[in-house]
Amino acid sequence: MKIIGIETVRLPPLPNLLYVRVHTDAGLVGLGETFYGAAAVETVVHQELAPRIIGLDAGDRDSIRRVATGYVGYAGSGAETRARSAVDLALWDLAGQAAGLPVADLLGRVRQSIRVYNTCAGPLYMRGTSGQSSQNWGVVAGGTPGRYEDLAGFLHRPAELAEDLLAQGISAMKIWPFDRAAESSDGQRIDDADLAAGLEPLRRIRSAVGDRMGIAVELHALWQPAPALRILRAVAEFEPFWVEDPLRPDDVHGLAELRRQSSVPIAAGETLGGAMAHRNLLAAEGVDVAIVDVGWVGGVTEALEVAAAAQAAGRQLALHDCSGPLVFAASVALASHLPGVEVQEFTRSYFHGWWPEIVDGLPDVADGRVRPAAGPGFGIRLRDHVLADPETRIVGSGAFVATVPV
Repeated sequence: MKIIGIETVRLPPLPNLLYVRVHTDAGLVGLGETFYGAAAVETVVHQELAPRIIGLDAGDRDSIRRVATGYVGYAGSGAETRARSAVDLALWDLAGQAAGLPVADLLGRVRQSIRVYNTCAGPLYMRGTSGQSSQNWGVVAGGTPGRYEDLAGFLHRPAELAEDLLAQGISAMKIWPFDRAAESSDGQRIDDADLAAGLEPLRRIRSAVGDRMGIAVELHALWQPAPALRILRAVAEFEPFWVEDPLRPDDVHGLAELRRQSSVPIAAGETLGGAMAHRNLLAAEGVDVAIVDVGWVGGVTEALEVAAAAQAAGRQLALHDCSGPLVFAASVALASHLPGVEVQEFTRSYFHGWWPEIVDGLPDVADGRVRPAAGPGFGIRLRDHVLADPETRIVGSGAFVATVPV
């Protein structure tokens, strides 16, 4: 099964999202996805990757990875790595289709479903291209809160939000109540008032529902070591199941020192690209839970290497997704296969919002658990109306280009 062409698909209402469609001479089309810097990744796909991999065997993922890895851009989760991630996901999607199996079964399931935790974003979270900041939270000041406006929920109605999640069978949630304090001081310090304000949602959740709700605290790698340690020690009384990215994940020694000085489990790594970066973090003993985003790390192929390294180090693995539906589906497939994964990230505002507007075949989520999508491959397909929309940008490389609208 040879690769004969590659398309990229960009949707103007979702400017961070990029889809990659890998076409084969068998008539099968694999779908991949990545998030952030869509225009830059699109350029890498067509200028760097397509000329190297068109004509190769779609089933030889390791050889394609070697060919697709250039002299620069192989480290970190920059545009080159995100492009390779999307292509690798498409190749795994093709492998499942060719075998007539979901990727979860192609890999080998160890469980039929896995518990989810809700990342408390709203439907417009990170919709703009301004990056990870409170200016891109998508919360409309003074507006009427939507059914799943969970970001405003954890900021202003955390007890009600926790009770609502429990009513849906979701018993764990992730919140980021310290981000604005980090932005105001550039992560250099946190005063008593900001610390108290950040702790208030945790206090109200525990007061309302006790330990029935697991809580993770996201710090978005915004802090320097001293204030990060102060936050870790302050949140310890609320027993979070982890604190995520208190420092940049490439500060492996800083994270290791935080672990030595705090009793709270530390999770980190979602923005690291490549298995080597994760091995370095694990070797430094900088994490209790290694977090991988398959759309940023290098795809499923690279994520499997990280999983092996985490297992060898005696660490848990978690799969990040607060971006697109295909990365979610791929993460669920991996989580069903890897015994070291105990919980799967889930963003219900996306799942019940814009995801089903653009794709078919989402995994089934019910009673706080998720099952892999039933279709072959990852089960996700872009809806016909999305591809037919004249505003959708489709760019092609390869033999089929003349038949592809641009």
